[in-house]
Amino acid sequence: MLLGTTMGYCTSPDSQPPSTSSPGCSSKLFFIILLFGQILLCTAVDTINSTTPLSGTQKIVSPANKFALGFYSPPQSNATSSSSGNYYIAIWYSNIPIQTTVWTATTDVPVSDPATASLEIATDGNLVLLDQAKNRRLWSTNVSIASNSTKAIIRDSGSLDLTDASNSSIVYWRSIDHPTNTWLPGGKLTLSKTTGLSQRLVPWKNNADPSPGLFSLELHPSGTAQYFIQWNESISYWNGGLFTLVQQTTAGYYFQFVGSATENYFSYSMKDDSVLSRLTMDVNGQIKQWTWVPSSQQWIFLWSQPSSQCDVYALCGPYGSCNANPLPICNCIKGYSEKDQSGWDLQDYSGGCKRNAPLQCQNNSSPDHTKPDKFYTMAGVRLPDNAESAAGGTSSRECELTCLNNCSCNAYTYNSSGCFVWHGDLVNLQEQYSGGNGVGTLFLRLAASELPDPQKSKTVIIGGVVGGVAAILIILVIVLFFLFQKRRRDRTLGRLIVSISTPTHPY
Repeated sequence: MLLGTTMGYCTSPDSQPPSTSSPGCSSKLFFIILLFGQILLCTAVDTINSTTPLSGTQKIVSPANKFALGFYSPPQSNATSSSSGNYYIAIWYSNIPIQTTVWTATTDVPVSDPATASLEIATDGNLVLLDQAKNRRLWSTNVSIASNSTKAIIRDSGSLDLTDASNSSIVYWRSIDHPTNTWLPGGKLTLSKTTGLSQRLVPWKNNADPSPGLFSLELHPSGTAQYFIQWNESISYWNGGLFTLVQQTTAGYYFQFVGSATENYFSYSMKDDSVLSRLTMDVNGQIKQWTWVPSSQQWIFLWSQPSSQCDVYALCGPYGSCNANPLPICNCIKGYSEKDQSGWDLQDYSGGCKRNAPLQCQNNSSPDHTKPDKFYTMAGVRLPDNAESAAGGTSSRECELTCLNNCSCNAYTYNSSGCFVWHGDLVNLQEQYSGGNGVGTLFLRLAASELPDPQKSKTVIIGGVVGGVAAILIILVIVLFFLFQKRRRDRTLGRLIVSISTPTHPY
């Protein structure tokens, strides 16, 4: 939800100048003065300075009305436009009907009431967000400035620039160079060679929460023209470079890698500045390129990396399984259910799944605690990460017993390389996997109550067969009985007809 109108200058954008025939407008000169004054008053403000802080429903708009900055509240879900109740300083497109943010200042520090907060120029020249109700600083540009006379300007590039108050060409800080989940044309993904810090592209936690998610796009620390996508700042699951991006995009883009003594960075620009385009780090762990199509009034998806959704590491969380064919993309494996359903509804599967019934060794108070755990066969799956080789497992049965005798063992597999077991969470599973590498049969450990008893199943099957045969015999007897009765009636009727039709002779 976007708040407000342009900073207090126009109470009604549809208001009209008074008619020249109305009382008090006795001359054309007076009308011209009024019209000129109204145009000046309704000019959108694009600047925050030391005397004009931003608060409440106010916003600033870029000169060509391409972007706006103000307090923003994400919708509670994809299905509703109602506000989540948390507000953030954000930049969004102001000239398209679909609400689309491109930068957020306070991703992990929301404001509950924008009327009690203020975005302003501090005494040290930095742009800061203050929570006046709690008297604390929530966010700051946090740069060293020689002069404390500064101002913040929203540009048609979508960047909020902190500049010198008297010379806007002197720029101390640009939001476009400190991206959150969106990379705009003209912005940079930077790796500093002096500090080692990387300006990363990080997704929202989910579609209603702009706090940082688990994935990130950043430059490779080796200093080469490469970048990679990581999960939880620890595991890289996709690598690319300048050539990769050029291949994926059309001739309308310029991608550039620059290396200097102090930094390396990637940037890109549009051949046609009138085309709206953005690259996002999506909540599902993919980078995606979008372009706005005015004729359909929609964002059109161009390409993504990794191209397969299930190639995103641990997308479905612990005990979740990715399936590229049906929707939803993530499902809980047998014996497990969603740990955080609200997160799953917002496409945040990181919480994964929880066990429905405890294992035998985990719950002695259960009525079924005397029944040993069982294994559910999952064939043709991408095996989870972090498998451990189990010594002494010379057969599938021995491998099963090795896992069964350790309460922390959640699954095992046995193949030509030997016995492998999994302790702890199972992550990065994929069912109906055809990738080749890492495919196998997983034997998932579950409580006895989660799987049918083979003996009971056999009894049920035998009982069903016997019952079915008995039912058929009963039906057959009934049919034969009715056929016999019908035949008797037919014979009796035949004799009666013969007796009636035979003539009698007098003696």
